[in-house]
Amino acid sequence: MTQLTTEIPITSIFLDEDIYPRKGIDHRRVGMFTENIRDGFTFDPIEVEPAPGKPGWYRLLDGAHRWNVYKSTGKATLPIFVPQSGRTKTSKYFV
Repeated sequence: MTQLTTEIPITSIFLDEDIYPRKGIDHRRVGMFTENIRDGFTFDPIEVEPAPGKPGWYRLLDGAHRWNVYKSTGKATLPIFVPQSGRTKTSKYFV
């Protein structure tokens, strides 16, 4: 399956702690990744899904550190992909 990516505003993404499996952000990792971005390194797109009941919003599924890195660099948009299968990561966490 081909992964289709696009860019969306960072402000349209939120971290839903009720479904996100990891707790907390490693700020040292965010700092290192921020330096990488400033040096021209690119990261894989983060994975999101449309937020249920919130048109125009996306719920973060994978990539909280990368999302925080892009926010800390002041970028307005970031690369994302939305899984196209019927089974998202959120359903996997609650099986």
